[in-house]
Amino acid sequence: MKTSSERLASGAWLVRVEGEADFGTSPEMEDALRVPLAEPRPRLLLDLSALTYISSAGLRVLLRAHQRASRAGGWLRLFGAQRGVTKVLDETGLAGTLRMYASQGDAESAPEERE
Repeated sequence: MKTSSERLASGAWLVRVEGEADFGTSPEMEDALRVPLAEPRPRLLLDLSALTYISSAGLRVLLRAHQRASRAGGWLRLFGAQRGVTKVLDETGLAGTLRMYASQGDAESAPEERE
């Protein structure tokens, strides 16, 4: 797995995740989210366009990040998920919990609401 993050001009964080998020690699994804989630009101955009596989360990990282951001008055938004990743999110019911968008622009411009 490869991750990268950057703060955008809007103040939100863009975190890119590439490869597979499984038991062995999910700690790396968790590390990439640590700094953005430490902010008082974290706003995170996760680019999943290069994520090819996600296991329950990867899903757990996403769910915990969503919960932490929400509790702090912020949000976590996913975009660009490939069909296989979207299918896993749908089948586990997390697609109804995690906000998913087609593109970075859609995710970034979505109205601010309690997520």
